[in-house]
Formats: sequence, C-alpha cells, structure tokens
Amino acid sequence: MDTLDSILADIQDEADQDAQTYLGDTAYALWRNPIHVGTFSQPDGVGDLTGECGDSIQIEIVVRDGRIHEARFWTDGCGPSIVSGCVACELARGKSLEEAASLQAGEILEYLGGLPEDKEHCAHLAARTLQEAVDAYMRSRQG
Repeated sequence: MDTLDSILADIQDEADQDAQTYLGDTAYALWRNPIHVGTFSQPDGVGDLTGECGDSIQIEIVVRDGRIHEARFWTDGCGPSIVSGCVACELARGKSLEEAASLQAGEILEYLGGLPEDKEHCAHLAARTLQEAVDAYMRSRQG
C-alpha cells in the first residue's frame, strides 16, 4: 500500500505543479484557498451571469453607507472562474458603488498577474457579474 500511496502522491504533486505553471502563483494560491466564497442570508444586491463558455458566477454584495461592505461569490466554473470571483469580491470591498461598478477585467487580471489567454474571459465574466450586483442594488433602491 505504501507504493500506491507514493505513486498517488507523485501524481498529485505533478498535477499541482502543472496547475501552478498554468495559472501562475497568485491564481494558483487563490484556487487552492479561495476567499469570499459563499452567499449571504440577505444580500443587498445579487448579480448572476453565465458566460459564453457555460460557466456561471453569482456575486452578492452587502452595502453600508454607500460602499461595498462585503462581497461573496459562487461559481460552477473552472479554476480561473473561481479565482476571478475571489478577486472581484476582494477588489470590491470598501469601494463606493460607482467604483465597484466600474471594476474592469484588466484590474482582476493585473491582481492575478494574468491568466492564460484562453481563460481571460473568466475575469470579464466576474467583472460584469459584480456590475450586475451593483445594478441590482441600485434598482432595488429606486422602487
């Protein structure tokens, strides 16, 4: 059994190294230990979008005094969708509604140190989903 455990550990190590090389150090660390994952019992605004790739991201925000107090996300997507959701929520915290709504994918990619080109759309999806959460909050206050 020790030999099988050793083989499995080697395979896992190789997979982890490949993932770190593919994602980069920052994105890999967030993928292994994601932040801001989950939902709120009573969010002030919710954005929920599905990208062209089929991944969905939901971002919920709690607003206090015109600023994003907390943000959480959920996704059914890949590692780059997970880390993009993490970063969108991290960058939104403490920002005014206008600042949060203007968050761009480039800021998410910069924070991450980039993503593979074929996964950059995940950052765009996360930014648009955050904008949708802010828009939903604003619409709820108008009526």
